[in-house]
Amino acid sequence: MKSTWTVFTKAEKESDAEKILIMILSKMHRNGDNIEISPQKKSGFKISFTLDHRLEEWEHIVYECISLGQQAGYGWQLLGDISRGPSAMTNRPNVPGAEMIGWEITKKKK
Repeated sequence: MKSTWTVFTKAEKESDAEKILIMILSKMHRNGDNIEISPQKKSGFKISFTLDHRLEEWEHIVYECISLGQQAGYGWQLLGDISRGPSAMTNRPNVPGAEMIGWEITKKKK
């Protein structure tokens, strides 16, 4: 199962956005997959990536996402349906240059 993460930055250059991504993944002690960095219309860059969860129990995956998020920021707001598709966001990341971080998990239908 995978979670999808989005980071909005105030980076002026793509190389600065890459440094922000490296700091976030370092805090999480994880490697991101499917990384995309794109400029925003007004300013900054949007970073998207996925994390692979090798856990089988849904509850453990949700817990892991909450725990990983706490390593990158605080003041998280939990959204969505916890049993099918939770998501969370914070505008209080603890990584310089990051303005907002969000994650979501979608439970696969059997």
